[in-house]
Amino acid sequence: MKKEDFIVGKWYKSSLWSCFKAAKFMEFEDGRFKYSEALYKGNDKLKSDSGYTGTDSQKWSSFSEVPISEIIQFLPDGHPDKNYSPNYEIY
Repeated sequence: MKKEDFIVGKWYKSSLWSCFKAAKFMEFEDGRFKYSEALYKGNDKLKSDSGYTGTDSQKWSSFSEVPISEIIQFLPDGHPDKNYSPNYEIY
């Protein structure tokens, strides 16, 4: 991925992260990925306060977008991302 590919409010993962399963992108600050929420690996706990990853701009290729369908089961009831609907109709 390139820096311009990131979309605010989308969930991403990085092959370089050791503690996070996914993090919700907020913005870039001083070249670092700032998140508003993150899911921890292992216990699947949601961290709802913002923070920064240690990943610098030279490692954007380690990131990929996480489909909401992969993490929705770990989000608490009432979470705004649980109200998504797929872009298709079921007949």
